[in-house]
Amino acid sequence: MSDDLTPYDPDTGRVVPLPVTIAYRQPGENQSLEEGPSGLPKTHVDLEAGRLQDAPVRPEAVFFPAFEADRPAGVEEQAAPEAAVSLVESCQNASRHRGEAVRELSRLAGRVSSFRLRHDGQTDIGGLLAPVLG
Repeated sequence: MSDDLTPYDPDTGRVVPLPVTIAYRQPGENQSLEEGPSGLPKTHVDLEAGRLQDAPVRPEAVFFPAFEADRPAGVEEQAAPEAAVSLVESCQNASRHRGEAVRELSRLAGRVSSFRLRHDGQTDIGGLLAPVLG
């Protein structure tokens, strides 16, 4: 699991973990998610030591989170072509690698499951992911 950035090595097909605690934003007493979550304080996720990854691993799934306060939270599987487009759109250095990046990200999309994760800031994300992750 990674937050915001996930370094991917196309030569090995592995993601490299970042030593950053995953966090999410939630409203406080006088704050609202209606205007977007970027100004809200972050709540850090505590993970058990055995669940932390400190070596590169092959990803099993890719999730594309989207904050949507006006829609119910949920998880929807994406088809490989749609996942490839989402991966390319999310890749910060795709233009530097040009066609090679598109090719490698398309391969990744064909190898792993991909999901769109809609969250509203109120719903337990762990509860949404549990049925998908098993």
